[in-house]
Amino acid sequence: DSRKSAARLKRLHKRNIARRIIRDVSAVAVLVLIGTFGFMFIEHWRLLDALFMTVITLTTVGYGEVRPLSDSGKLFAMFVIFAGASTVVYVLG
Repeated sequence: DSRKSAARLKRLHKRNIARRIIRDVSAVAVLVLIGTFGFMFIEHWRLLDALFMTVITLTTVGYGEVRPLSDSGKLFAMFVIFAGASTVVYVLG
């Protein structure tokens, strides 16, 4: 019956949208966690400073560094920028 098929397709579509939202939010959350713990480990920053640096880096706000970065920190920041841009392309694509 075509009504049953249409209703089934509607349910599947809603389920796929919910899965995609969960996947996308999870991808961003993982990236924020990696960035935060990376800055904590590499730069020996407090949680709040590392989280703030991660958020301003991912959102390209451009406030500048929380504190001056070491060379390792600069390389890690570049990784976070590329990973963030790639995640946005993946989520929107």
